[in-house]
Amino acid sequence: MTRSRLHCVKYKLELDKQMKEMRLPYRSLVGFSGKVYDEDSHQEYTESSMNGFPETHTEENLKDPKFRILIVNNKFQTGFDEPMLHTMYVDKKFGGLQCVQTLSRLNRTMSGKTDTFVLDFVNDPDEVRESFQPYFKGSYLTEETDPNRLYQIEQDINQYKLFQEETVKLYVDTFYREDIPMEELQGILDTVVEEWNELEEEEQENFRSHIQSFIRLYGYISQIITFKDIGLEKLYIFLRGLNKKLPRRPPRDKPEILSDVDLEYFKIEKKYSTSIELEDEDGEFQGVSEDGGSYTDEEEPVDLLSEIIQTLNNSFDGDFTDEDRVRIEKIKEQISENEELRRVMEGDNTDSNKRDMFNRTFESLLTSLVGENLNFYNKLIEPKKNRFMKDRMYELYSKDIGGSRNVNQI
Repeated sequence: MTRSRLHCVKYKLELDKQMKEMRLPYRSLVGFSGKVYDEDSHQEYTESSMNGFPETHTEENLKDPKFRILIVNNKFQTGFDEPMLHTMYVDKKFGGLQCVQTLSRLNRTMSGKTDTFVLDFVNDPDEVRESFQPYFKGSYLTEETDPNRLYQIEQDINQYKLFQEETVKLYVDTFYREDIPMEELQGILDTVVEEWNELEEEEQENFRSHIQSFIRLYGYISQIITFKDIGLEKLYIFLRGLNKKLPRRPPRDKPEILSDVDLEYFKIEKKYSTSIELEDEDGEFQGVSEDGGSYTDEEEPVDLLSEIIQTLNNSFDGDFTDEDRVRIEKIKEQISENEELRRVMEGDNTDSNKRDMFNRTFESLLTSLVGENLNFYNKLIEPKKNRFMKDRMYELYSKDIGGSRNVNQI
C-alpha cells in the first residue's frame, strides 16, 4: 500500500530486481490508474505495461503462484475480495472509512489461513482505532506486546521447580539426535508430569496457563524478530512437548437425567420469540502478557515454514535463506498435490505406513531438486536437518489433510 502511483512504480522495479537477483520463482504485480512518468528512468508506465497483461486480469492473475505480491495505490482497497490475502505492508497515511476499507481486505477466511499480519510504517495505532470506531463496535489491544515478558513468564514457570535447566537440555538434545528413539522423550517428560500431579489443582492449571502463554508469545514474536538467546528456543521446544504431555483436565460431572425423562409425555410449544442484542460497548483485550491465559484443550498451532527455517538455522547452525524457503514451500505444495500420498493418508492404513509413504514422497521430491540446486539439496540431506524437516512437514501435511477431511464431511 504505497503513498503515490510513482511509489508503486519504484517499488515494483526494485522488488522485481531484488527477487530476480535472489532467483526467486515469483514476481510482483501493481495496481494503479492512468499513466506515470518516472523522471529517473525517463519512461512512462501503466499498470498493464508493468504487469504484462490488461488491467482487467490483475485480480485474477494474483492467484497465480508466480505472483505473490501486489503493490497498489488507491486501487484494490475497496470491493476486493481475495481470501488468500494474508499480509499487508502500509506506507501511506490514511484515516476514516479509507482506513477501515483498506485493512479489511485481509478479513476473509479460507482453509489453512489462521491469522493475518499488518506492518504499518506511518499510521498511529490510536488513529487507526478511531477510524474503526464509528463503523465497528469491537475490541482492541490496550497495550503493546513486550518481548521482554518472555523472561517474566519464564521466571513464573521456574517458580514451580518442576524441572531443571538440565532437563530442558536433555530433552532438546534427545529431540534432535538420530540415534535415540523418540520414545525416550516421553520418559523425560514423565518425570515432570509426576511432579506436576503433586500440585494442587489450581496450581496445576496456573502452571499450564503459564507455559501456554510462553508458547503463544514466543511463537508470535519469533516471526518478527530473531532471538539471540538460544535458551528461549530450547525452552520453547521443551514446553511444546510438555504442554501436550500434561493430562487434560477432566470435564465436570454432568447429572444424568435422560434416564428419568419419558419423552412420550412431552410436547414442544412456542411460548415467545425474541432477539439477542449485544451491549453497545467496546471490548478491551490486553496484549499477550505474563499473566497467562485460560486453559484450553485445543492443540497448539503447527509450526509455520518461517519458524521451521528459523529453528533449523538456530539449532543446526544452518544457513537456510529466503530463497530456500521458497524451495521448501514448493516441496510442500507438491506434497499437497500428490494424489497417491493423499489416498494413503486418507485410507485405512497404519500410522507407520502413512509416515513411510510420506517420507518416501519427501525424499523423492528432494532428490528431484539435485539438478536445480545442489547446494540446497546438500543442506537438507544432512541427517538431523532432514529428519527435523520431514517431521515438521509431516505435521503440516497431516493438519491440512485433517482440515480438508472435516470440510468434506460437513
